[in-house]
This record gives sequence, structure tokens and C-alpha cells, in this order.
Amino acid sequence: MNKKKTFAIIGIIILLIILIIILSINFSKDGREQRKMKNLAKTFYSYYYAEKENKDDKDAIKVYMSNYADTGLTISLKDLKVYLDSHKIENYSVLNTCDETKTKVTVYPEAPYGKKDYKIKTTLICK
Repeated sequence: MNKKKTFAIIGIIILLIILIIILSINFSKDGREQRKMKNLAKTFYSYYYAEKENKDDKDAIKVYMSNYADTGLTISLKDLKVYLDSHKIENYSVLNTCDETKTKVTVYPEAPYGKKDYKIKTTLICK
């Protein structure tokens, strides 16, 4: 077998291993909890940003959000549930096994600080 075929086969095997690892993470219970928490954070940020839009102009929002670019906006699962319940949003039953005060999400606004300009970091403490 020549070297090109050997490298191709090794490359395919490595890609398959990576794909299996990614799929196992995404379909595990932790993966579901992680995705659900991120979805809740996206919903929270969307509503939070809309509330800011109702009160402030775009420049004021950019300044406000830029203040949280490094530290992020952190909210516990408990507070997130209260916030989302007040807006009659989302089913978060998959997170019922998570500690409500220690499980947190942090949304990091990013330039240009629009409604969809952010990164999300989750801290899950679940059984």
C-alpha cells in the first residue's frame, strides 16, 4: 500500500473517532442538559436585550453591554427559572436534577453588541 492510501485511511479513522466522541457527548444526559441550559440562556438574553431596546437607544445598549464583555452577565438556574416563568417561556424540566443555585449560565456580549452577538458559558452541577 502506498503512503497516500495509508494516510487517507488513518485520516478517515481519526475523523470517525472524533465523530463518535462528539456524538456521544451531544447525546449523553450531560449533553442534553448543556444544550437545554444554552437554549435557556439564549432565550433569556433575547428577552433581556429586548427589554434594554425598549428603554435605551442602540448606543446606550452598546455601552452597557460592552461593560459585560469580560465579566459576562451571570444568572443562576434559580433566577433564570424565575425570569423565564415571569415571561411564560420554556420548559426546563430536563434541568430538574441540577442544583438551582450552583448551576449557572454566563452570557458574554461581543462587539458589535447586537441581539445575537454573544458567547455562552454554562456551569452545570447536576445529579
